[in-house]
Amino acid sequence: MLTKYSSLTNPSTYISIGILLGVIALLTGCQPHQSLPSALDEYQTRIHRVLAIPEQPTNIGITLNYPEASQRSITIPGTIMPLAEFYAISGCELAPLIAQRNTALGKVEYPSRRLVYESTLLHTLTNCIKLAAAQDMTSTDANAALFDTLKIKQIHYPKTWANVIQNSPSMRLGLGFSPGYIEGDASDGFVETKVALQYLYKAHLIPPLNITQLEAQLDVLESFRLPARLYRSTQLITLKLGQLNQLLTDYNAGFTCGNPIIKEQIKILNNVMKQFFIQTLQPIASHINHYQRELTPLLDDIMASPEIHPSMRAYLNTQAQSFVAYRTVFTEHVTQLQQVLASCGLRPTAN
Repeated sequence: MLTKYSSLTNPSTYISIGILLGVIALLTGCQPHQSLPSALDEYQTRIHRVLAIPEQPTNIGITLNYPEASQRSITIPGTIMPLAEFYAISGCELAPLIAQRNTALGKVEYPSRRLVYESTLLHTLTNCIKLAAAQDMTSTDANAALFDTLKIKQIHYPKTWANVIQNSPSMRLGLGFSPGYIEGDASDGFVETKVALQYLYKAHLIPPLNITQLEAQLDVLESFRLPARLYRSTQLITLKLGQLNQLLTDYNAGFTCGNPIIKEQIKILNNVMKQFFIQTLQPIASHINHYQRELTPLLDDIMASPEIHPSMRAYLNTQAQSFVAYRTVFTEHVTQLQQVLASCGLRPTAN
C-alpha cells in the first residue's frame, strides 16, 4: 500500500505506466475527455424543451489563469567548488560529476535533470565526507571544502526542486492546461496521478533521485493532466448548472401544478432528471469530489514549501474556491428540481 511518502522503485512499474499511457492516448485521440460538456449540453437542452422555455445560445469560456512565467521564475545561485581539493580524497567522485555540470550541455539541462544532478551531488558530497574521515583527512582543507559545499548545496536544493514544480513543462500542463474534462473512469488516471504527486513530494525530502523514475512521473502528469481537467470540470458544471438554477428559480416562482397536462410535463422532467442528472452527471460529480478530496492535500503539501512562489499557492486557492462554488451550485440544483417535482406530488427517482 502506498503511503504519503511512498515511491516507485520497480522498473517494471514504469514500463507498465508507459504502456497504459499509450493506450489512453489512442483512446482519447477519438474521445478527448468531452463526455461532461456533451452531457451538460444535452441536459440543458432537454430541460428547456420540457419546460417550453426557449434556449438562448451562450458562449461559456473556461479559464484557469495559471501563473505567468514571470510569476514562476526562480533564481538558483551558482556555487564555486574547489576541484583541486576534492582530487586529494581517494575514491571521491566529485570532480567528474562537477566537470559534467560545467559542460555546455550540462548548463542547459531541463529542470528535472538539474534536480537529479543536484540530488546526486548531495549524495556524492556525503560519501566523500565519509571517505575523508576514513582516510584521516578530517582536518584538511579538502574536508573543510566538502562541508562548506554540502551546506551550500543543501540550502540550494529546495530551490532546484521548486524550479521543477513551477517550471517543468509537464507540471505546467498537468496543473493548468488541458482541453478535456473529467470522465469518471480509468482514463482520468487518478491512481497514476496520485502516485506521481507523492513521488514529487518525496523528491523534496530525500535525494538521490533517479532520472528515469522522475521523468516517468512527470510524463504521467503531462499525459493525464488530471488536475487541470478537474478544475475545468468544476468550472463548467458551476456555469452550466448555474444557468439552469436561474431558469428553475424563475420557473418555480410562479409555478403551480394546476392541470393534468402540466403534471405530465413534470413527469417528463423527472425522467430527464433521472437519465441525464442522476444517471450521467452525478456519477461524474462523485469522481470529481473524490479526486478533489484526495489530490488537494497532496498539492497543498507540495506548494507549502517556502521556495514555491506565492502565485502557485494562490492558484490552488482559487481552484479550491471554485470547488466550493461548484458544490453550492450542485446542491442548489437538486433543491430547485425537488421543488418543481414536489409541486406536482412527485419526487426524484433513480430507477
